[in-house]
Amino acid sequence: MHKSVQANFIAEASYTELSKGHGRLEKRVVSLCTTLDTIKPWPGLKTLVRVESERQFNYGGQPRRETETRYYIASF
Repeated sequence: MHKSVQANFIAEASYTELSKGHGRLEKRVVSLCTTLDTIKPWPGLKTLVRVESERQFNYGGQPRRETETRYYIASF
């Protein structure tokens, strides 16, 4: 299912949040997808959620950047 979601996720709405604290800057983009025609069926599935996060911080005096993408399934 994970590969199906990655390949077919089409964001219909998005929200971006920026936060700064503890010496780092973090940007998160939360996107929703309710068009599930091309997604493998799952009981109760109504919405897919994708969270893309990017963190910038210093580690050992050197600037670092980490990115991560997570997917969630929801029944709402």
